[in-house]
Amino acid sequence: MTDPYVQEDDDGRPPVTLRSANRLRGRAVPDKPTFTFPDSKITVVLPRVGPDTLELVQVAVNKALPPPPIPRIVIGDPEDGETELNPQDPEYRKALAEHAWDVQFEIGKRLYAMGLQLMEFEIDQERLQRHLSALDAAGVEIPEGLSDRDKYIRFVMMSSKGDVEAMMAYMMRADVPKPEEVQAYIDTFRNQVQ
Repeated sequence: MTDPYVQEDDDGRPPVTLRSANRLRGRAVPDKPTFTFPDSKITVVLPRVGPDTLELVQVAVNKALPPPPIPRIVIGDPEDGETELNPQDPEYRKALAEHAWDVQFEIGKRLYAMGLQLMEFEIDQERLQRHLSALDAAGVEIPEGLSDRDKYIRFVMMSSKGDVEAMMAYMMRADVPKPEEVQAYIDTFRNQVQ
């Protein structure tokens, strides 16, 4: 069995051991964060989005999509031209609700695009070709200019709307742990009953 704490050298020198008096030297590097798509069952390396990054995305979207202007109404004598803001205008409320939806949708699109760029995985060429052949047999035209990576993501990896929603929830830490993960965590506590 190979010792995981031994580093093999390419130049013929003896291996370097990272142990010292039965203790590890240096700092252990944590595993990269992984995510498994619930429907396609493909596992990728995918970092989560931190609060600072999420806030920067929200600020950028709010700059790109300013809210609708608040309408003004004439008060008193129309000849005086005195007006005040009317945030209770039904058309304005409707436009504001649509704006909020547009902002959330745009934030989701940008986070989705970030996730696709940050994702690390190996392309299963055989599986990709099977999917592309199936799409071709169904008469589906695949957009030109897509790389194998993009095709694999769109047609193999994200096999359902649930896969996309799960990825987004995972990136923003809104995912819910699986029952077996909860049980494994509970099992880490010592039994208090003797």
